[in-house]
Amino acid sequence: MMVSCPGCNNQYLVDERKITAKGVSMTCRECGKQWRVGAPTPALGIPPASEASEPTAAQKTGATAFEASPRVGDSSSALRAPVNCPKCGHFFVPQAQGPTLVRQAPHKETRPVSRVLLVEDQKYFAELTREALGDDCETTVTANLSAARNLIAAGGYDLVILDLSLEDGQDGTQVLQATRTLGVPVLIFTARDETELYSGVWEQLKAAGATDILIKGMNVGDELKQKVQSLLKTPRR
Repeated sequence: MMVSCPGCNNQYLVDERKITAKGVSMTCRECGKQWRVGAPTPALGIPPASEASEPTAAQKTGATAFEASPRVGDSSSALRAPVNCPKCGHFFVPQAQGPTLVRQAPHKETRPVSRVLLVEDQKYFAELTREALGDDCETTVTANLSAARNLIAAGGYDLVILDLSLEDGQDGTQVLQATRTLGVPVLIFTARDETELYSGVWEQLKAAGATDILIKGMNVGDELKQKVQSLLKTPRR
C-alpha cells in the first residue's frame, strides 16, 4: 500500500504483509521525519503476516495473484477470492459483476404486402396496373379465365382486378362466382361503354359480386391506385 510522510508528503510503497499488529516504524529519506504506520484492516480471507502460510503453488511458479484467483466478473458468487495488484502490491476483494445487458435495436415491423390478382389480357393495362400499385402490392397477372378461377380457389388474394373481355372472347364475369364465394372484393377494370355499365348492367355486376368499377383510360393510374387502396381497407363480406 502507499503511505505519505507527515512532514513532506513524500510517498512510499509498503508491503502490507510485512506490517505486524503493532505497526512498523518509518523514516523519511527526504526530510528525516519518523512516524509509525499501523497495521491495515485485514481483507476477507487474508491471514495476518504472523499467520502467513507457505507460498502457494502459483506463487512458487511465479504466477501473479491475478492469474491464481478466480476471474473477475464471474457471477457465480457475490465476492471473489482476494487478489494482489501487481503494480502497488495492494490486496483487495473484487466484487462480482453481473451479466452485461445487451440492448437490441427495436424491431422494425414489416408492413404486410397485399396480394392482388389482375385478370387482364392487354399487356399495356397489365403494365399500367403493376406500375400504379408498385411495391405496395404483390400483383399476379393472368389472361386466362380457367387459370384465374384456379388461382382464386387456391386462396390468399386480397383483391381481384377484373377485365370483362378476355382473350378468345372469354367473359370475365364468370370469375365473379368464385370471388363471391370467398368474399374477395372485385374491382371491374374495363373499356366497355360507360353509359352501358352505369345503367342496368352495372347493377347486375354488383349483384353477381363486383365491388367497384373503373373505366380504362390512358392516364387512369392514380385513380386505379386510390380505388385499390380503398378496397383493401374495406372489411371482407
